[in-house]
Amino acid sequence: MQERIAAWHTQARLIIFAQFIIILALDMSDPYWPLIISSVHLFNPRTLQYWSGAIYMAPLLTMILTTLLWIQIGERVGYKKMILRAGLVLAATQWSLFFFSNPWAILAIRLLQGGLAGFSTAAQAWSLSIAPINTHNQIVGRLQAATAMGSIVGPICGGLVSNYYGYLSIFITAGCMCLLLSVILANYLQENPTKKITVLAKKKQKKFFLDEPGKNLLLLLICGTQIARWMSAPFFTLYIAQQLHADNLTMGLIYASMALSMSLMTLTLGKTIDKQFSWHTWTKPLLIMALLLSGLSQWGFAFITKLYLAFGLSILWGLSLGIIVIILFSFLLNDISDSNRAKAVGLGSTALKLGNLLGIIAGTFIQAESMQVNGHFLVSFMVIGFFYIILAILAGHYK
Repeated sequence: MQERIAAWHTQARLIIFAQFIIILALDMSDPYWPLIISSVHLFNPRTLQYWSGAIYMAPLLTMILTTLLWIQIGERVGYKKMILRAGLVLAATQWSLFFFSNPWAILAIRLLQGGLAGFSTAAQAWSLSIAPINTHNQIVGRLQAATAMGSIVGPICGGLVSNYYGYLSIFITAGCMCLLLSVILANYLQENPTKKITVLAKKKQKKFFLDEPGKNLLLLLICGTQIARWMSAPFFTLYIAQQLHADNLTMGLIYASMALSMSLMTLTLGKTIDKQFSWHTWTKPLLIMALLLSGLSQWGFAFITKLYLAFGLSILWGLSLGIIVIILFSFLLNDISDSNRAKAVGLGSTALKLGNLLGIIAGTFIQAESMQVNGHFLVSFMVIGFFYIILAILAGHYK
């Protein structure tokens, strides 16, 4: 029995490490896309804003359409195969970005990457399929922490690599990391047990969530909170560079401070929820408070001019984001049967990616239109702050 537990923990650590490396590799370039695009083509500021938004949006758009498909295939053939497929696709697409500088080619590669990858969703489904139910919140927290930690190291590594070797060298480095990780997982990761899905089980799964208004509200909140989180993505880098006058390394450290605080919060809160039977009673007020603090942090970004204040607000926002994501996914997975857990993960991930996409679209248009007035960053952050307040009111209606 102890050997089985030790083996499960070893495998869980491996997939958490893999999640960290994948996010690290992808986030090496994510904060710098506006700068990467402007370095290979000359655009006016408004056109650059639209192109940056399109590059951010591309993988999310196709990922939304294929997430549930890969989950269903993984249920039949095993999630390890889905993880390896995603790792190899990410390696190939990252290398492809090194050879193409045309914005339309970059956009096409990013669309392909989103449709064929989906590493994080497969990793989460694999973890929940082998982990005991009483550890699921902790597993989700650790995966979210690994994601946040990857977001810490990724921008810093991307800043260092681009500073010495240029932006395009980021893609070669990221591709090599994805390939090496895929080889390691192919040799050491075990396959999860697969199952045959009967016609009766399919009928039950189709009814899943349709008769549960609370679960539908959770999916809406997951989507909405991601919209709010990603609305600033198309212009946050420009905001730090133009309004706060920071260099690439400082820019990466600001992203890192937010990700570190989010990582520590998800890890701690996930363990706490798993250990307490009465977690339902205090997590809802905590969720509402985190949404309100997120809104206040956005209003803070609208008015500050000092870098140290940006670091402080980034930490506050990161702590709030950690609370939001772990509580919403804990509620989503609560009282879900084993046969529906993979679908719950898929639906939650789809809502999350849809929120990412809609957030980037909204942020792109808001910022593009705000550039016509003075203090355009102020207007954009004020809008995001008000959206968080609306989400807090909506969360108050969840039972």
